[in-house]
Amino acid sequence: MIIIESAYWYLTFKCNLSCRHCLLNSSPSRDDTRDLTFEEKARLIEEFKNVGITSLRLTGGEPLFKQDTDLILRMIYENGISYFLETNGTILSKKTLESLIDTSDLIDNICISLDGPDKPSHESIRGKNTFHVTLKNIERLSSHGLPVQISTTVHAGNYKRVKDIVNLAEHLSAKSVYFRFLSDWGRAKENDMGSQMDVPLYIKIIRDISALSKKKRENLSIYLGSPPGIIPNNILVNIEKLCYGCDFPVIGVLPDGRISFCGLASYYTTMVLGNFRKERIKDIWENDDTVQRLRNFGSDDLEGVCGMCIFRHQCRGSCRIDAYALFNSFLGPYPLCEKFYQEGKFPKSHLE
Repeated sequence: MIIIESAYWYLTFKCNLSCRHCLLNSSPSRDDTRDLTFEEKARLIEEFKNVGITSLRLTGGEPLFKQDTDLILRMIYENGISYFLETNGTILSKKTLESLIDTSDLIDNICISLDGPDKPSHESIRGKNTFHVTLKNIERLSSHGLPVQISTTVHAGNYKRVKDIVNLAEHLSAKSVYFRFLSDWGRAKENDMGSQMDVPLYIKIIRDISALSKKKRENLSIYLGSPPGIIPNNILVNIEKLCYGCDFPVIGVLPDGRISFCGLASYYTTMVLGNFRKERIKDIWENDDTVQRLRNFGSDDLEGVCGMCIFRHQCRGSCRIDAYALFNSFLGPYPLCEKFYQEGKFPKSHLE
């Protein structure tokens, strides 16, 4: 039996917001009539436990948009599974807050999106009347000692404000700040946000975040979502923690019960492996040809700059779905790293 330790669970693709950079085109108008029922979710949690899953990443859409999420959190907890919750921070009912408090010893992080340190910068991405309610809910969570992580998507419109975001995170008593680069998917692609990000700008962002990370803070950690290969050693040593991507292949359960690797993978019909409503996760994960092929791929099989990078065994090519989208291959190089390499900006000391 193959044991699966973690999974992504997309509770819904519906959301109360329509953010300009949303990867999955979530919005209030997304159809959720095919989302799993409460009874089906309860059965799914039991199956998660049976296949050995000990950690879940709950995401969406907006997971707190669903009326039964507070009960789902308790059920996850009762089955001894830890969880990481991703939310835009604008919806936090009293019932949900109580469930979070009661299950806090199995919460890895409550990740709240904050795309600017003030109302204009944040709401230019998230929409009107979102900034102050997000800050209020961060404070509500932090006041109960819950582990809040502020997640900021860095783009051409807010990269100059990373220091202000860190200062605000400290003021709000967040435990960490996670800076991630803009992904050129969904609404970000439609709004042409990715074209504004060139290699010199990425380098500046990395340097600025490294400088912030070098200044150790007693109660706040700073994370950067980036492959290590593109970062020169003299900068890399200052970064507190790098997040490379998922441990691919990872299991992802979509709102309607379809099984894939993640929400992005579901854009490709060939990456939808089955449906929880019809098949057991265990059977899909043990018998599906695509899963077997991807599980056995080695870091030395990676193509392009990833195959030459000294960090390939740690990073494993970062996001494999990004690579597939551009190169039509799971073994293709990570697009950002290949861009650095083609422009002569990939550190030579990181190449074999």
